[in-house]
Amino acid sequence: MTWRRPVCARGALVLAVLVTLAALLSRRGALADDPRVPLPAPPAPPASPTAPPAPSAPAADGSAAAPAPPEDLIGQLPDEWREGARRAFRDAGENAAVLAACLRELALDPAEDQPAEWDAAGFLLANLAPADLAALRPPELLEHLAWIGVARRSLPWVATLPRDLLLHYVLPPRAAQERLRPWRRELYAALAPRVRDAGGLAAAALAVNRWCGERAHFVQTEFRDQGPLETLRAGVGRCEELVILFLCAARAVGIPARSCSTPWWATCDNNHAWIEVWTGDGWHFLGACEPAATLDEAWFKQPARRAAAVYSSCFGLPAPGGEPLYREGAGFALINSTPVYSDTGRLCVQVVDADGRPAPNIPLAACVFNYGALRPVARATTGPDGAAELLLGAGDFALTAGADAVRAFAIVRTEPNRSTAARLVLRPGSGPDGKYSLLYPR
Repeated sequence: MTWRRPVCARGALVLAVLVTLAALLSRRGALADDPRVPLPAPPAPPASPTAPPAPSAPAADGSAAAPAPPEDLIGQLPDEWREGARRAFRDAGENAAVLAACLRELALDPAEDQPAEWDAAGFLLANLAPADLAALRPPELLEHLAWIGVARRSLPWVATLPRDLLLHYVLPPRAAQERLRPWRRELYAALAPRVRDAGGLAAAALAVNRWCGERAHFVQTEFRDQGPLETLRAGVGRCEELVILFLCAARAVGIPARSCSTPWWATCDNNHAWIEVWTGDGWHFLGACEPAATLDEAWFKQPARRAAAVYSSCFGLPAPGGEPLYREGAGFALINSTPVYSDTGRLCVQVVDADGRPAPNIPLAACVFNYGALRPVARATTGPDGAAELLLGAGDFALTAGADAVRAFAIVRTEPNRSTAARLVLRPGSGPDGKYSLLYPR
């Protein structure tokens, strides 16, 4: 059986946002307002030694160049991070001296797990975005390194985590596009007593989600992401902000966690983001701030089985040969998790020009109908042979391709566990012709 969604029809959009000032004031959102959570006094800012910047040669135009990377500090990082650290110092611009001060402070730390701290510091420098490197302050780096060490020494599962999981899914100081602020100390202090005797990663993740659900619930907010402490103080957030809260809370106590989302639902309007946690036997999903008795149970379980595409986020680039990648960039990767949630098919696309010759470097998109328009759920660019592949959920897609003044459009269907071939011919002004429907398996 199939579920038919006529593209010419438009569902009613109901906006129900009933949030009053009294409701917000009555929330027990802020950690500081919860008498059950004794927070330690904030530590004094680190007394980073002041060191003169490394000498630099003037730029070709006569202007002052950025200071040379401090090789004495970079030399203490693991080999695999050194080139990325040099690039980080160049990207940091005037903030390079602050990064150097952070590393010098780390060099003075007598912690037993200092090699692990240098490994973590190198990984962060190699993968943080340039905007973060240019604005990073010592507490925002040193707090994460220090409190990862605290979690490693005090929580039984952290010391046994595989290195890649610790770096990619516990260490990251940012979950999405929220402001970069210290949060790890505060969340660890609140949650460590709750999870220390949980008995394992799965039970600890469920306990963290109950704690988050007691303090924040879903309300549509601005498109600008709140940080975890902002959401706690407000007591509300949209799905991505609740994801941010859980991610930071889980990572504060050493639970590998990552965000997961479908960019657009295929069978209804809107989209959704949720959580995946690693518990020793693989990744499991849960709804952020939606407490449940077990993992892999949430309201979106059935809709996700009909999802057109599902992506999980990774800070940094994962090792090759693991989970299938949808896209990778500087310091991040999107993992194609669609096969985890729904039946998938492979779409093999060939794009040619009007003379039948392969068309390289042509962007294409597979789209679903959502909020009255065709919305892309997967994108690709053709290679030198004019070909590209997409791994998608089963169902119909509006496939578009084009560059400059030429376009191509087709309705294509993916079948579970099969490859579907599609050939698009670029022509001026090519677009939909008449009515069509998009169908999805029940």
